[in-house]
Amino acid sequence: MLSLATILVVAFHSGTSVANAQGNATTGELPITTSNVFISSGEVTISSINIMARCNNEADSTMKLWIDGQERDLTDVNGDTDYTNTFVVTDLSPDTTYTYRVQCIPSDGETALDSVEGSFKTAPEADEVHAVSFVWVSCLSGQGYGRNPEFEIINSDGDTVKGGYVVFDAMEKLAPDFAVFQGDMIYADNPIPVALNYTNGTDVLGTWYNNPTKDFIATTLEDFRNNWKYNHGDEKMQSFFSLKIPVYVFNGTIMKLATTAVPALIEFNPIEKDLMYRSQRFGKHLETLLPDFRSYRDPPTQTIQTPPWFALMGEDQLAWLKNGLASSNATWKIISSHDPLDFELEDLLLFINDNNIENVISLSSDVHFAAHVNILSPDRALGNFTNFKAFG
Repeated sequence: MLSLATILVVAFHSGTSVANAQGNATTGELPITTSNVFISSGEVTISSINIMARCNNEADSTMKLWIDGQERDLTDVNGDTDYTNTFVVTDLSPDTTYTYRVQCIPSDGETALDSVEGSFKTAPEADEVHAVSFVWVSCLSGQGYGRNPEFEIINSDGDTVKGGYVVFDAMEKLAPDFAVFQGDMIYADNPIPVALNYTNGTDVLGTWYNNPTKDFIATTLEDFRNNWKYNHGDEKMQSFFSLKIPVYVFNGTIMKLATTAVPALIEFNPIEKDLMYRSQRFGKHLETLLPDFRSYRDPPTQTIQTPPWFALMGEDQLAWLKNGLASSNATWKIISSHDPLDFELEDLLLFINDNNIENVISLSSDVHFAAHVNILSPDRALGNFTNFKAFG
């Protein structure tokens, strides 16, 4: 039996502590990336995986994919998709580890570029008892806090980790089966300056230094692409992507710029255009339902603090979520979303209660702190809504 603690411990106990938050200014602007080819894998099932890659020489190229040393697929890439492509790999075996490599062969005859070797493991079949751990991630490089080359933490294994997005090293050490990227994996609406003060909410504690930096707010497709390149260029993030950790990606775009932002989201992540809400099964004990709270929400004419609250999913998606919960025979049903449930929460809780659906857990992010909320008693609920089962 898979315990709740088995699922949640990876997100709430990374074992990291801050050793040096201030750092020092580094002379000279560092490059956005030293990787020849970006790679990441995601949307893993028992028999398939998506593999995203980008040719960082930014030259028209033939992109080739090898799986376990055998050439598996190829395609031409150019500036239309910012030299990216997502390969959809099928006919794989369940619960099996594979290696892969991507090569970019420029059409002008220049030297070919190779990615580092990546790996992934397919999901176990739905009737297979399999231990599972995962991490979920959100809100990367927000409020101007980007890649600080002097930032240090003490990791869960006692090692000091320094520079860039150290959180990916901390998560990699946990060896999760997969990661869920819940949104805001870029902050397109703020620059990342050379330096800014960090506080405890009231008092200035020190100076945070960024290198490389980002001096623009995204309004164009190219701007959004450059935001993704800034984050993906971090070496710890690239290491996390390459080492057997498939990711599931959410739509976390700015609504008024969605038509501009979404193409870059799809280009730089191992997802397909029609996969904005979906579910993923991982063995007998776990099914993760991944609703999209950005593409189908009502116009935000009211703030979430001022009723009437607005719907996040829309009728069709809410019906899909209810059906997914009711039809799943997994021990644990995870609803993973960028924002906490809003207007549809009471409707969904009533449905879960009326249909005797057990072991439903909601994971969300966006609030920039970690918390485990366990509803021990309906009597503690606000708003006189008590018609749901207590979780215990």
